[in-house]
Amino acid sequence: MHIGHGGRLEEFARAHGHAPQKVLDFSTNTNHLLDRAPVRELLRQSLEASFHYPDPEYSRLKEALARRQGVAPDCILPANGSTELLYLIARSRGTPKALILAPAFSEYEAACRTESFETVFETALEKDDFVFRRPEPIETIRLARPAAVFVGNPNNPTGRLADGDWLERLASACESQSSLLVIDEAFMDFVSDGDERSFVQRAARSPHIVVLRSLTKFFCIPGLRVGYAVGHPRLVETLAKFQPTWSVNGPAQETTLRLLREPAPTTNGALPALRRKFQEALKAVEGIKIYPSDANFFLCRLDEAVFERRRIEEFLGRKGVLVRFCADFRGLEKGFYARLAVRCAADNASLVETFQEALCHAR
Repeated sequence: MHIGHGGRLEEFARAHGHAPQKVLDFSTNTNHLLDRAPVRELLRQSLEASFHYPDPEYSRLKEALARRQGVAPDCILPANGSTELLYLIARSRGTPKALILAPAFSEYEAACRTESFETVFETALEKDDFVFRRPEPIETIRLARPAAVFVGNPNNPTGRLADGDWLERLASACESQSSLLVIDEAFMDFVSDGDERSFVQRAARSPHIVVLRSLTKFFCIPGLRVGYAVGHPRLVETLAKFQPTWSVNGPAQETTLRLLREPAPTTNGALPALRRKFQEALKAVEGIKIYPSDANFFLCRLDEAVFERRRIEEFLGRKGVLVRFCADFRGLEKGFYARLAVRCAADNASLVETFQEALCHAR
């Protein structure tokens, strides 16, 4: 089984002798600013849906998501999290060849591996603050004509939006070569101008672009597993042929419908200031380099002359602080990188203090 993710709370708690609810989890990129009480109540109200089979056509859910994105319902395919869609895409492509823009969410590669894809990687550079803007991927599309091209926007683990003009050129290259451009917008809801930066409208018109969206990140319900694709009706119809019946369970459908009827959470108003203050405080700690971010998490690099890997991992474990170290991300193997979620001000300050304490112990 492929496991290369944050949020491994139970495993971390067992390994370090903590109760899971006492762990301060910076490894999970969900909405830590959301008031969970109203969501918990909607979950409770949705449990009645457990007693009958869910709608296998997702009719009401498609209509609600279509209204949310301003597209037709036949442009929507709900799924058991956006990760399921990656595997449907890999299964549906005829030519087993893919291009992945790295560093990237590990499930892109895992999905391609299940179908024995020949996979090529193009990497964003540290000197560009990990923003995708290099011309090489566009040339690779023209020469290799991959069946699918995967890019995160905002990207995971960096939190960066791709350069807008570059992404337009990438999309045009895919359309000209009949490659499918898969744009993972799982974190676009956290971007202040996300509606303007999203490709959902273009995806609904083009058979060579599909956008993946997640509901579990913004509404902080990762255990419920709800995501969806936005694409041309013919593409959506093709993907649906590979999807198991009842992929999205009844309570998940009902909870999502109830969430979409509620006013959108206003957490994004506080996010930029919290992220900026958190990053500035960490930047003041010796041996930590911070990279810009457009999302609810960001990448940092630890100087190994200051923070020895094994010792800092053990120290954080004793303190009950879980972060996502990034050695298993392609393109980040040569440095000591960590991905940190933005939490409330008190939690963020606690992590800064923990790093400062670790620095004192290292001397």
